[in-house]
Amino acid sequence: MERAIQSAELYAACGVRRGAASAAALLAGITSGIGRPRLAVLAWRAAVQQAELGEFEDSRILSLALGQQLLEMDEHEEAELILDSLSLRLTTGEEDHSTRGRALMGLGHAVTQQKRPLEAMSHWAEAAGQFLAAEETDEAARAHLAVSALAASLDRVEAAQEHYERGLQLADQEPTPTR
Repeated sequence: MERAIQSAELYAACGVRRGAASAAALLAGITSGIGRPRLAVLAWRAAVQQAELGEFEDSRILSLALGQQLLEMDEHEEAELILDSLSLRLTTGEEDHSTRGRALMGLGHAVTQQKRPLEAMSHWAEAAGQFLAAEETDEAARAHLAVSALAASLDRVEAAQEHYERGLQLADQEPTPTR
């Protein structure tokens, strides 16, 4: 862990943004794995910052990892801010449907924990569309089934039925071969 910290500091001091981002991401993974989530969040933030300063596409994945780490820590409001920002950033320019779908799923979890289930349903339904655009039918099925379960808990029977059927239909499809 000490070497990862030293590497991140050294790369940052030298202005080697990609190296600093990679070292900070490594540190985040290590600290998360040993049960130090607060330190992991700091490392993810450093990784995101370095990737954004270097204008690397990696910043999207690193932001997603930061949002997921915050969700694991039950920091739902902060996770919402990170994941919402990421989702909005991915609507402009070259789209990364898979990452946007994952951000929307996390965003749905964050707002559900804040007692805003209708927003969660909307985010998860949109995530299903993003996963379909990325040809990830299994993930799209899971998103539809999540909407269905939440809709059913809110006595929104029609929406629950619609998303349940769509989720099952997607789950029954043959997986799309990877490229």
